[in-house]
Amino acid sequence: MGRKGLSTAGDTGKMIGRGARRSATRRRLVVGAVGGVPLLIATACNVTGGGTAATGQADGTPPRATALPAPVTIDVGWETSGSVENQFNTGWARETFEQRHPGVTLSVELDGNQQAKVLARAAAGTPPHVIVLGVTLPAFYVSQNLLLPLDGFIAKDRGNSKAEFAPNIWDAFAVQGKQVALPRAGGPTVLYYNKTLLEAGGVTAPTENWTLAEQFREAAVRLTRPGEANGRQPVFGVDIGWNWRNWVLSNGGEILDAAATRYTLDRDPAVEGLQSYQDLRYRYRCATTPQDMQQQGALARFMAGGLAFLPHLRWVAGTEGFIQPHVGIAQHPRGKAGRKFTMPSNGLALLQPNKHPELSWEAAKWFVSAELQKKHYSLGPGGVVARLSVLQSEEYLTSQIPRQWNEFFAKGVAGLLAPPKHPKWPEIDSTINRELGAFENGQETAAAATARIAPIVQSLLR
Repeated sequence: MGRKGLSTAGDTGKMIGRGARRSATRRRLVVGAVGGVPLLIATACNVTGGGTAATGQADGTPPRATALPAPVTIDVGWETSGSVENQFNTGWARETFEQRHPGVTLSVELDGNQQAKVLARAAAGTPPHVIVLGVTLPAFYVSQNLLLPLDGFIAKDRGNSKAEFAPNIWDAFAVQGKQVALPRAGGPTVLYYNKTLLEAGGVTAPTENWTLAEQFREAAVRLTRPGEANGRQPVFGVDIGWNWRNWVLSNGGEILDAAATRYTLDRDPAVEGLQSYQDLRYRYRCATTPQDMQQQGALARFMAGGLAFLPHLRWVAGTEGFIQPHVGIAQHPRGKAGRKFTMPSNGLALLQPNKHPELSWEAAKWFVSAELQKKHYSLGPGGVVARLSVLQSEEYLTSQIPRQWNEFFAKGVAGLLAPPKHPKWPEIDSTINRELGAFENGQETAAAATARIAPIVQSLLR
């Protein structure tokens, strides 16, 4: 897989040279209004011909937009999300954008950001104009020359600069020194707990001082209760899911080095963190095993009273019936390196070739705007927003779930760590997950597993 990188000025010239250089004025933005609200409306003037595709330039300057006859459709490849969010994005969000951009249709395709779909459309020469970009994919798509650099747009739009977003999430979408997406969301893991089970087991509520290796483990062991012959359901201390990365990161370990050239999961801090994760299942027997998880999912088990601790994300709090008087929330226990989490984040990116780059930019920034996000949070919990003005707003802090819970998530954003920026990272990540199968089932130690995987991953890094 070649590292094609971001488009250069030469690439742009070649693409334009292949088309008939038709005469057309640039699109411009004028102030309009709908219902008395000031709006930005894209207009095209003096159209004398059709348009050609445009790609980004090396310095991030937005390509020259070609005026196109109306109507225009902007395709947005969205993610898979809950029904409330689906209705919001295909309803109010789409309708409001179209009202403010007469002649433009916003086509929001659910599941349209799936990698296979994006690559298939790109191979046909018709990629979506905009996609919800997962945080693991920027370097891969850059290597395929599919992402349009946003730096030129951002330079002219102070409302969408780095200062407006959580800096670590912003940086996660920068590749080769170019910004390739506007951050949308990305939240940390917190610790939900069952107050009734803790009280019955004589365990005090978790505090910020709890560590993974001491108070958390001791409490999980104490609260674990095997099933009995009388049919009483078993109670597990914790469900750790497949969250081994958080244990590695919180222990000071890494999967790849900072340059993303060397595999480091076999080094001491990472191995120690991995082994502590596995020990909860097979040494201390206080965590659900993969077999237990197949029988009943973590969320269902927690809500049924069979789980004392549930490390999880914000979205689960929106599950009907989850918020109860006996459910508490705390900061996730820390490791030797503090609280470090993988970054389940996404952003809005523009793909290329793109015949409507400026309208695509308008659509992308609409989906991360404060107006839209505040409206969204008034309807459902969603994830943890990356725009700081929304993250600190009353609309977010009082949305759907208790304010204290939202504050925990807002505080935890600083602990999010971006995945390595290597074009083969999705393949590397899935390979490691697959190769850790025996480890997850207690059939291989952390040291043995990481040593065995080392040459496999290192070969992918070459």
